[in-house]
Amino acid sequence: METSGTGFKKPPLIQNEEGNERTIGLELELSGLRLDEITRIIREVYNGEVEKISNYEALVKETRFGEFRVELDAELFSELKVKNYFEKIGLDDLEPGLGDSIEDFMATAAETVVPFEIVY
Repeated sequence: METSGTGFKKPPLIQNEEGNERTIGLELELSGLRLDEITRIIREVYNGEVEKISNYEALVKETRFGEFRVELDAELFSELKVKNYFEKIGLDDLEPGLGDSIEDFMATAAETVVPFEIVY
């Protein structure tokens, strides 16, 4: 295994399936802060622009270190799953916007027990 200029050994595979250089990621879990507070702190420290995807997911783009994703650490809260479930049971057919109201409530309630992840 050859070494890089840093003295560290290179991994056996240095390219991903697309032929690009492999990278590593970092995931930090935390609680006690809301989504908007976390994204504001990242923006203040690293600059960038906040793009809110949903009540439980946002991106901080164009920072000096690239893109940060902040999301509620619960599989249920992937945007597609919640929206698809609400459509499947016909919430918006009962009353327009009802699904959004329930989603807002669920996200607020989950923030008290489910940590957020900062994924870089």
